[in-house]
This record gives sequence, structure tokens and C-alpha cells, in this order.
Amino acid sequence: MAITAHWSKHYIKTTPHGPQYILGLHSELIAFHRVPCRHIGEHLATVFMNILDRYKVQKVRYNIML
Repeated sequence: MAITAHWSKHYIKTTPHGPQYILGLHSELIAFHRVPCRHIGEHLATVFMNILDRYKVQKVRYNIML
């Protein structure tokens, strides 16, 4: 199982023409774990939750831009 984290980071850069908003998109492979048992939902969920616990991911935030 591979888990990739994706996030955006923004900052404001001051230019002679005024502020410029910079948005950077990032991604990182945070886990690559062998799942030795059957690949059923229960086993995959257990591995996934163990990986999240290891990285202390407690809350997932969703930002929706319309």
C-alpha cells in the first residue's frame, strides 16, 4: 500500500505592482507498506489506520474552493 500526502501552501510576495499571491502545490510519499494478508477492505483499513497513527495524523481537513 502506498500513501501519498498532498497539500498546498501559499504566501504573499510584495512586488512594485502590489502584493502577489503565490500558491505552491506539494506532494510526498509518506508510506509504502506491504500488506501480507488478503486485500479486503478490513485489512486495508487496518493497515491504513496504523500508518496514520504512526505519523500522528489525527484530523483530516478538506478545503473546498468554489
